[in-house]
Amino acid sequence: MRQLGIAVMANVPVRKWWNSNVYVNGYRNSYEGLYNNDPVKLSFTSLVANMTNTFTLGKGWNAELSGWYRSKGLDGILVINNMGAVNAGISKQVLKKKGTVKMSVRDIFYSQNFSGYAKYSDVDVDIRSRRDTRQVNFTFTYRFGKTNIKPERRRSSSASDEASRVKS
Repeated sequence: MRQLGIAVMANVPVRKWWNSNVYVNGYRNSYEGLYNNDPVKLSFTSLVANMTNTFTLGKGWNAELSGWYRSKGLDGILVINNMGAVNAGISKQVLKKKGTVKMSVRDIFYSQNFSGYAKYSDVDVDIRSRRDTRQVNFTFTYRFGKTNIKPERRRSSSASDEASRVKS
């Protein structure tokens, strides 16, 4: 198996209130050899992309829109079909910014379904998996304790005091 590729990641401040984090990976997987004493030669060029957008809406409100995509690709001798998902969420800070209430939806368009196939020699396998990937979550987070902790005081040892005197 050989893999050659390149990955790029960038954090892009689109506007003061909008930040985008983008990841793209393009690669080529090649598999050549014997499987059960039969010759197998497969190659695919694939793309994986992920984007997360965060939005500061003001008055303690924030939102997030993210998604990912994986094109058709090769994993050993298994060809995996394309799939992806789009997710969204909104949150509000409450209780003097010590608490956060959030609602999020995962896989909005129900597109994160695995399928693939393997065809070589006398093997002909077709795989399809459908599960409930769409989820709605409600969360509440509360931050206990002090929010304004003083920075750590610099302490010096007698050895560092002596080193300072020697330098002067």
